[in-house]
Amino acid sequence: MSLNWDVTNTTTDVTTEAEYPITDKLVWSTIAIDLGDITSSNVNYFYARLRVWETMVHDSDGLFTTFEQVSKRIGLRTNVANKPVTAFFKKMTDIQHNGRSLFYKQMSPNAIKAVYYTALAEAEMANTFSLDGLEL
Repeated sequence: MSLNWDVTNTTTDVTTEAEYPITDKLVWSTIAIDLGDITSSNVNYFYARLRVWETMVHDSDGLFTTFEQVSKRIGLRTNVANKPVTAFFKKMTDIQHNGRSLFYKQMSPNAIKAVYYTALAEAEMANTFSLDGLEL
């Protein structure tokens, strides 16, 4: 099955030369994090799941996607099915224990949840201290 995506409902052009690499990364990340779209009601959760995924696949290179980069893409949609957070946690834990863990940073189930809830709090703070998309 192909991965189909649409950004016509985003409020900014996220397909420019500067923005496209981030958009492309988020489109492909929807498969890993089991959220097929970014909406105003799920942007915090999308960011938190993305942070878990990026933590697992990066070697502390510091190149994490920012909340601002994710929120700029509210309106992005793909044909990936949305799954509950419990299924996401199980998927991340299973990746750690099914033999493919050599490719991912080793994390316990509690560490996965700690990264998730820390990122969720970060996203909620970013939403609290912004006004019309401008940081205060």
